[in-house]
Formats: sequence, C-alpha cells, structure tokens
Amino acid sequence: MTDIATVARKEILELRRDRLFLILIGFLAVVTVISVAVGAADFRAQLDAYTLYVADVTASGSGVTPAAPQLFPLQLLRGGMEYLEILGALFAIVLGYATIAKEKHRGTLPLLLSRPVQRFALAGGKIAALATIWGLVVLGLAIVSAIAVTTIGGGTLTGTDLARLAVSCGFAWLYLVFWSAIAIAVTVLTRQLSAGLIISLLVWLTFVLLIPQIGDTMDPDNQVP
Repeated sequence: MTDIATVARKEILELRRDRLFLILIGFLAVVTVISVAVGAADFRAQLDAYTLYVADVTASGSGVTPAAPQLFPLQLLRGGMEYLEILGALFAIVLGYATIAKEKHRGTLPLLLSRPVQRFALAGGKIAALATIWGLVVLGLAIVSAIAVTTIGGGTLTGTDLARLAVSCGFAWLYLVFWSAIAIAVTVLTRQLSAGLIISLLVWLTFVLLIPQIGDTMDPDNQVP
C-alpha cells in the first residue's frame, strides 16, 4: 500500500467516526428535499392560477387558450444545487482545513513529515480521502434528489434527465474537491491555524460571491439609465 493510500484510509476512518460530518451531510440532504418540495408547491400554485385563468377565458367566450405551464423535473433541483454551491463549499473548506488543523493541534504533523514518506503523500492522501468521501456524498444526494423529484415533486426522470443529473453531480464533485484542496493547501502554508481557515473563506467569498456580484452589477442590462 502506498503512502497516499495509507493516509487516505486513515482519513476516511476518522471521518466515518465524525458525528459533525454526518450531521452536515444529513443537513444537506434535508435542505435538498425541502427545496424540491418548495419547487413542487410553486409549480402547483402556477397550475392552479392557470386553471383559474383558463376558466375565466372560457367564460368570456374567447377562443384563445394560453399554453399550460410545464413541469421540468430537473428545475426542482435548482434550489438544492444552490444550497450545494454555498453550503457544500463551506463544508468542503471546513473539512479540508480540519484535516490539517488536527495534525497541527495534536503535534503529529512534524512527526509525520519526519517519516520516510513520499513527497506530497500527506496532502495527496488527505485530498484523495476527501475526494472519495465527497464522491459518496454527491452520489447519495443524487439518489435522494431523484427520489424526491419522483415522489414529492411528481415528476418523471427520463434517461436524458438522468444523464444531465449525472453530469451535474460530476461537476459538483469537482467543485467540492477543489475547495477542500484549497483549504488543505492554505492551511499547510500558514503558521497559525485560524489564518488558514480565514484565508480559505476569503478566497471563497471572492470567487463565489463578490466577483459574480460585481459582474452582475456591471451588466449593461442591470444599469439604471
């Protein structure tokens, strides 16, 4: 077994015993189901409004009937994806930071680095462990989302929908692994533990919130004439 695999196995075993991690993942699953329920309720409200409007048009004697609103099942997952984009990234940063912070706090990091391990084995093993964990998490959330759409949302997922969901989950996995890797790299390079977490969060705020907001503000369509 290589050094990277050994470190990854150790991290996976520790994360399995971490109750906070399980609570966070459960929270993501719950908010995903809630977002599907909210989206389904909104569609039903639109359908009820459409039914009333058609009744009024028919009563008035007009022969023009507007098109009925259509349910696109994957649209019900829009809220869940937004939660994953924000909360998932925060959880990824916290977990990436924690994998290094605990070693520094225990004083085991200098000991590990003094052992004859491969170069980048420590960081690579931790990233590999988090990549495995996030892969299982995204797969679980995809299954929960598909079940919620077909049961709570009342939608039907076609083969194309499932393929699109799989592609979205692949990008979501890369997104989570990216932020965990950023947190690991920053925490390793900083001397103070708090600085690693703060810098990682600042990077996340810059690229996820500030830059998109600036771009949206600079959009000519949003300028006040």
